[in-house]
Amino acid sequence: MEVHGDLPLGGPRRRPQAEGAHQAVRPPARRPGQPDRCRRRRDRGPVPRTVYQLVRQQLLAWQLETDPDVAAERVRVVHVLSPENLAYERSYRAPSVAPLGDDVSQTWQRLLRRPDRFVKLDPAVFLDPAITSEEYVDRYGLGNDG
Repeated sequence: MEVHGDLPLGGPRRRPQAEGAHQAVRPPARRPGQPDRCRRRRDRGPVPRTVYQLVRQQLLAWQLETDPDVAAERVRVVHVLSPENLAYERSYRAPSVAPLGDDVSQTWQRLLRRPDRFVKLDPAVFLDPAITSEEYVDRYGLGNDG
């Protein structure tokens, strides 16, 4: 193990500062072949919130599938989104993913290794009396502000 001063390389380093001041922590050194964990791509900026939320949801679904304490073989992310919400669907149009789809949902599904784990659902299906109560339809149905 290489040592710099009295600290091993790759370990946390703290700069001496006045007591009570915030201290900066240097991230561990990257091992050969290991990707940078938090490197911000300056040419493309940070990951947009739209994609960030999809990543979080998809990772949670994957964790549930792999958790031995959860009795689920397959977990899907069901994204309930009105077809009228064009602002959302057009919110992420990076040139690098433009060939994959015309909107966020289509692009995201094509990026997934298992595309069947993501489903977009129109909320109008919940207004079907065969699957929900009349009270729900009255409260949330079309034309209600409720």
